[in-house]
Amino acid sequence: MSSPSLLEDADSQTYLAECNQAMEAAGLHVEKVGYCPLLVAEHLLVQAEWALMDVMESVTGISKDDVYGDMRKKYLDLILSMLSPLVKNPLKRSVNHEPH
Repeated sequence: MSSPSLLEDADSQTYLAECNQAMEAAGLHVEKVGYCPLLVAEHLLVQAEWALMDVMESVTGISKDDVYGDMRKKYLDLILSMLSPLVKNPLKRSVNHEPH
């Protein structure tokens, strides 16, 4: 067995092909065949959090390198609570808005 899985090569290939078919049927697209959609999504989330912390460093004086673990989550929650009042909710109706 040359693959690192516990499955024989033929079974491993069948398993991977079925996984790829199921991902495609579910509309889950990844950059490369064999990539795990969940891991890709989690990595993209971390990259977005890093970018947000980088942009907010000039406001808060806190670097993404200075926070980790529970403190990192609290810092992200703080940043989002600072920004959320500045975001308009497209689902919220204006007080002056008349129904059609």
